[in-house]
Amino acid sequence: MLVEELKPFIDAEYRTLTDPGNTGLGGFSLGGLASLYLGLKHATVFGKVAAVSPTVRWDNKLIVRSVKALDRKPNTRIWLDIGTGEEGSVSDVKDLRDALVKKGWVVNSDLMYFEDKGGTHDYKSFVRRAAPILQYLFPARVEPATAAIQSIVKITISGVTRKRTGKMLVPIPVVTNR
Repeated sequence: MLVEELKPFIDAEYRTLTDPGNTGLGGFSLGGLASLYLGLKHATVFGKVAAVSPTVRWDNKLIVRSVKALDRKPNTRIWLDIGTGEEGSVSDVKDLRDALVKKGWVVNSDLMYFEDKGGTHDYKSFVRRAAPILQYLFPARVEPATAAIQSIVKITISGVTRKRTGKMLVPIPVVTNR
């Protein structure tokens, strides 16, 4: 239903970029597990997946077996995370990470693995991770004109400061002209 009905409806009704590189899905807990499963099964539709604290243990680690059974690694960008306060789940998610790596994903490239120190299996912990997930899966684009201006002006990043927003630290690039 998601691939055959909902996605075509959204693409027909709204101005979307329809290719897999601009299409993703994600969820947390069992939704994270389902998102990863669907993203791998329909990699020609979904090129980006957020599996936030996925319930890897479900059905005797079916998702790990599914990754190992892939014929080839699809061109899918994956965010995979877990809170260190999620007792018993951290090792399961590490097993999933390791299976993805053995299949060809590269950590800090097309696979982002993140352990949220003290994070628990609750909405509050998941929401705290939303911004970095979206920044990884959908990074800011530099338009060609902007890139040309940047190369002419030779703007360089001279450092990064951090601004506290609630409990989350947000990196703020410091830009200088040379």
